[in-house]
Amino acid sequence: YTQHDQVLACYASGRTTALMADSGYGIGYVVPVWEGYALPHAVTRMDFGGQDLTLFQRKLLAQKYEFFGEQAKHARLMELEEDMKRKAVYVAPAGFEQELKRPFISNVDALMPGYLRGIEDSLGDRNKYSISHNKEIRKIFDSYLGDHFEKNWRVGKRFILPDENEICLGEERFKIGEVLFNPGLIGVEQEGFHKMIHNAFMKCDCDIRMDLYSNIVLCGGNTMLPGIKERLEHELKQLFPSACRFKIISMPQRQHSNFVGGSILASLSTFQEMWVTKSEYEEAGP
Repeated sequence: YTQHDQVLACYASGRTTALMADSGYGIGYVVPVWEGYALPHAVTRMDFGGQDLTLFQRKLLAQKYEFFGEQAKHARLMELEEDMKRKAVYVAPAGFEQELKRPFISNVDALMPGYLRGIEDSLGDRNKYSISHNKEIRKIFDSYLGDHFEKNWRVGKRFILPDENEICLGEERFKIGEVLFNPGLIGVEQEGFHKMIHNAFMKCDCDIRMDLYSNIVLCGGNTMLPGIKERLEHELKQLFPSACRFKIISMPQRQHSNFVGGSILASLSTFQEMWVTKSEYEEAGP
């Protein structure tokens, strides 16, 4: 018994009908699923994925820092590249040009003490000790201020390389994520994620589109990038008539939704007859 990854991801979301927008490490697919069945005539494929984002990140940083290019094949650096992508890269919610207009802070850590002193002064001396010296309260304030900066400024993210050199991801943070919506940045002559979704919708029968509009489900590692849900909403509103009401579902652990859906399917009582037993496998082989 075999099944599409995207159908399994659909099961993981608790649905049997959805438009599955999947972007993984190597490739991506947009697959309409109707009553548990994939609609092959409406499937669209993206020939780029997380691997290409990592290589683009390496290229941008090598152009910015000469010493980064010299270490590109260092094993520890390759692990750090993935870590940087997970922790720093995001998708510009309102578009690349709009994000560029936001003010930029290269080192938010340098501004934190000043903001904390201002808060302490406003609270008065009786509260000053609890903020400055209580680690738990300080952690809460640091988290709050970090979120505040992220909402109002473009914040640089700093990392230490294996050779102790420091790098800062500034504009690169959202330029890397922009590849999903503008593959031309990496030389891929394909349409972006949002247009792939639009194309899949257009290939479906009109009768089922309304159900799919309200069940756009994200899955795959690349859809974990912050801002991707908001960006898709922004782009799809421009591609479809204003009467269309979209609902984009982004499950917390969607990078593993294919496996979760597989375990759900395998646990159903109706599935038990489809198993290949050990004795059958040993007798007939794979």
